Amino acid sequence: MPIMLVLIAVIGLGVFWGYPKYEMMQLEDQARQQFQSGKFAELEAKYQPILQREKVELTILDQYPNIRFYTRWLENENKKLSVKSEQNVKNIACDSVEAFQKFDYKSRTAVLNVIEEDQIVFHMNVKNKFGMDMMQHQQKLSDCPSFLQMRALKAGEEYVPPPQKNAPVDMVAPAASVSEEAAQPLS
Repeated sequence: MPIMLVLIAVIGLGVFWGYPKYEMMQLEDQARQQFQSGKFAELEAKYQPILQREKVELTILDQYPNIRFYTRWLENENKKLSVKSEQNVKNIACDSVEAFQKFDYKSRTAVLNVIEEDQIVFHMNVKNKFGMDMMQHQQKLSDCPSFLQMRALKAGEEYVPPPQKNAPVDMVAPAASVSEEAAQPLS
């Protein structure tokens, strides 16, 4: 009889300690399937009207874990991007990581684990209207400052995005935002 109780206790403790790891594995598998399912083609279709208006062609090639963005500016004849445009292109990958801040803690952790384990890399290729390369950039998502900050978050903490490099800092807050913050209840 005591052996049965010990056996039941060991099995119960194993299930108790093992379930969170199993649950995290399930969430990671779901996140991995989402990344591999071709969602980037939906993104391409979603922004197509805006891109057409701006005279830009965008093609996204999903070769998981390498996601390739091919951009061609149909009216740009320059051989090089402006410094601001180049910085914006470089920030796209790291800015995309911030989309996961709204996920609940377990889902966010699972997505960040997948990004880190699979070494997901965004490859950006920008060409002018003649097809000449204006810029090429690749960014491993796990090397982004926003990734590292989100990784450090604990359950229930709120994400604060890191300051942009070379971005102008507005030293005066608009009056509307101050009054809106003052109207919020303290937590």
